[in-house]
Amino acid sequence: MCLTSLLYPNDRQDRRGGGTAIYVKSHLDHHVAFTGDLVNMEATTVEINTVSIGTLRLVSMYNPPNRRLLESDLDTILSNNIATIAAGDLNAKHQSRNSRRANPSGNILRAFTDDRDLVVAGPPEPTHHSVQGLGDVLDIAILKEVTLPYRITSVSDLTSDLNPVLLFLGADPDGEYETQMKTTCWAAFKDHINETLPPLPPLRTRDQLKFAIEAFEEAIIRSIESCSHEQRKPLYHTNPPEKVREIIRNRNRARRRHQRTWDSDHLRDYRRLAAEAKQAMLDHQNAQWNAKLDLLEEDHSLWRMTKILRNKYMPMPPIHGERGLVYTDAEKADAFADYLKTQFRINYEDADLDNMERIENEVSRRLEHEDNRGIRPTTTTEIQHRINRSKTRKAPGRDGISNRALKQLPVRAIGQYTSIVNAILRLRYFATRWKSADVIVFQKPGKAAAFPQHCRPISLLSSLSKIAEGIILSRLKELVGENHLIPDEQFGFQPRTSSVHQVLRPVEFASEGFNLKMSTGVAFFDVSKAFDKVWH
Repeated sequence: MCLTSLLYPNDRQDRRGGGTAIYVKSHLDHHVAFTGDLVNMEATTVEINTVSIGTLRLVSMYNPPNRRLLESDLDTILSNNIATIAAGDLNAKHQSRNSRRANPSGNILRAFTDDRDLVVAGPPEPTHHSVQGLGDVLDIAILKEVTLPYRITSVSDLTSDLNPVLLFLGADPDGEYETQMKTTCWAAFKDHINETLPPLPPLRTRDQLKFAIEAFEEAIIRSIESCSHEQRKPLYHTNPPEKVREIIRNRNRARRRHQRTWDSDHLRDYRRLAAEAKQAMLDHQNAQWNAKLDLLEEDHSLWRMTKILRNKYMPMPPIHGERGLVYTDAEKADAFADYLKTQFRINYEDADLDNMERIENEVSRRLEHEDNRGIRPTTTTEIQHRINRSKTRKAPGRDGISNRALKQLPVRAIGQYTSIVNAILRLRYFATRWKSADVIVFQKPGKAAAFPQHCRPISLLSSLSKIAEGIILSRLKELVGENHLIPDEQFGFQPRTSSVHQVLRPVEFASEGFNLKMSTGVAFFDVSKAFDKVWH
């Protein structure tokens, strides 16, 4: 025990084992609180006076594995109206808290916390390892009326079969978990890039084009960084009126008076004021919500608010990867990378290797010889039109250049970018750095998120590359249309056609066969992972 800490134990008096305890830094303003009469559970309670959230009640609790978890014990610990963190080993397992499976106590705790709108936090890593080597989460934390951000994790520093669990409350000292808001002065951005954008060199070779693309990207990135600054995002406060704050102060004074005396009259006063404070806060929050709804417009702002309310964040559970069950973010990323590596590969099954070799040789031969057929160059007007049509809220690629930044580019930068795209068309070269993407995954609806194959990958490409790709695609469509390279039976990449038109053809065949009293057969082909394994 450290000399700067105080220990508050609650040991068993009749037998060894079990018991609870709390260490508290001696410089903190705190006191031991009465937990209440418990039946099966053991607990120790300490209350700490904080600046940000007032009184914080800490409870160390333990429920033996041979005793059922009782709602009466949970009510005794959490039947207060102050911020409370109750943590410990309840031997209550449930999948929502990263356990492998649920047990009766876990189901009881889940129903209890859902009914009272409490937050139950469990670490993503196992807190206990059995002799069979199976990991599970036994130590959890119950948070009530705690408005500060938190982070919970399990560490493997000790030799016991139970790992210690760390619960971080509030922002870390290094600011990693602080809510930050980055703002950019776009007027200063335009001036900065006009002053710092280097002149464009001659673009006669692919190497010159490659270096020009890198210099153009770096100039935009430097301008964004120079004209941006980070600030803390203001936390949401209800700011109740003075009348409500006075009711809350009276409730707190009644609570402290009851805790000192344990008089039944003081208890009745406290309960009455607590109910009055709860109703006053509820009325204030309803008034704030109605005022917010009145300010919403009927178009985009109302739709965004509806979308936010309907979407519920689901934490990523432990992932079953090729290397086993993984828990940390880095391990999960490796598991998804391993899975995608097995998917994005050429399917050589039943492939004509001789024909593939002939095609590759022909492609190499054509690339080595200069193609004198020119591709129609682009213009600054076309580039600006495509940039303006891009969606502002789209996530950027690996370079961090967003569509909003492209829309703020001055005329000089647009002119250089137009010259770069024309050089791409003339030299038939696409930058290698534009072929790299950040991959994020989304859970497929109705699928278990614990398996990589149940998640859909999304590639975040460079915004500059997508504008150039749009120009290339338009030129390809022109070339395909002029030379009639797509058969009439194919409706993909054909103007003024869609899959609906194609569906009409089998309907016509079936109708004709029906009139001739003939049967019509249809064969549908659905190739698994067709896009992932296609030969590009």
